[in-house]
Amino acid sequence: MTDVEELGSDLSLAHAQKRDQIMSETELSAREEYDYTKREARHHHRFYERTGDIVIQVQSAILKVHLRFLTKYSNILAELIEVPRSEQDEGTESRPLLIHGDDVHGWEALLSYFYPEDHFKAYSPSWEEAMNLWPMAEKYQMASLLEVVEQHIQEKTKTMQQVVRVTELARRLARVEAAKQAVAAVFIAKLVDVFAAATF
Repeated sequence: MTDVEELGSDLSLAHAQKRDQIMSETELSAREEYDYTKREARHHHRFYERTGDIVIQVQSAILKVHLRFLTKYSNILAELIEVPRSEQDEGTESRPLLIHGDDVHGWEALLSYFYPEDHFKAYSPSWEEAMNLWPMAEKYQMASLLEVVEQHIQEKTKTMQQVVRVTELARRLARVEAAKQAVAAVFIAKLVDVFAAATF
């Protein structure tokens, strides 16, 4: 390799390293911006609807959504929201209704159900989203949503690590039967794979 070629190679490598560094810093900045478990309270990047009529705060996320979605499917949420709104004028942009004890990821998963990115596609959460939504559906007694979520968890639990997480969360939620079905589905799939490998 000539000196010129070697210099060009060094410059290309330096350029690639600088590009990767910029990309890493950008990705880190985006993750921090969308992390609502810490830092100051701020509008959620996705779930702050201009036409929403209720403003709530979960951890550091300020969410502006439509009240009918929250109250139609859960009597518990309806009571949780309506009482402070009527008595203390909470739930406005100047005074968001604080939701204590919930994880923002659970609310993001719940609102993704009400506000899908593509309205023309059937609701199909990832395994992680379904796991975040499971405690929400159980806590706020959304029976139909709970059934849908548990079905997705059963279908999408594939690894032993996921089985462990499903089992732990099921115990906490007292939904052991759902966990048994998910675990059974994984072991049946494994047996089918073993049988197929032995056959062919």
